Amino acid sequence: LHIFLEFPLVNGDEFVADREQLFKLLRSFAANRGSAAPVHLLFFPEEWTLHNGADRRSLLAKSNEFAKREGRPQLKHLLLPRTRGFYASLECLRESSPVVYDVTMAYSGYDGSLPVAMKLSVCSLWHLFRRRFPKEVHLRIKRYSMEEVFQDSSWLDKKWAEKDRLLNHF
Repeated sequence: LHIFLEFPLVNGDEFVADREQLFKLLRSFAANRGSAAPVHLLFFPEEWTLHNGADRRSLLAKSNEFAKREGRPQLKHLLLPRTRGFYASLECLRESSPVVYDVTMAYSGYDGSLPVAMKLSVCSLWHLFRRRFPKEVHLRIKRYSMEEVFQDSSWLDKKWAEKDRLLNHF
């Protein structure tokens, strides 16, 4: 499916098993630089979705315990990002994608609850359409060169600490 779609579908639990296949696919994207379509990788290093139904405060506490042990930033609103897959994926795409876009999205009214996994059905679609959506959504997009990202081994942690400070407002 990965090769057919030319899109890496990765579950966090399967990352270790699929790592070589994933990196091979990413390197193949980089090798096809001459093609008309640019290469883009959308990466969510935070992993909230793996903790469906878990209490937000306990997840943040666990994340911060780990951060403290590892000498990484302790955050109020975000889980510590998973850095290994992020940097490994960037390394595979380094030749074809000279930039990294850091996107932060925020909106008022978030109550801290985690989304529940939904199966696609008429009922679940009905609930989705009935939800109240925020009146304002704020996006911050920053562009970085690969050199900037790879120059600092704690780049992702610093960006996450910055995002965490920005989210205090919301």
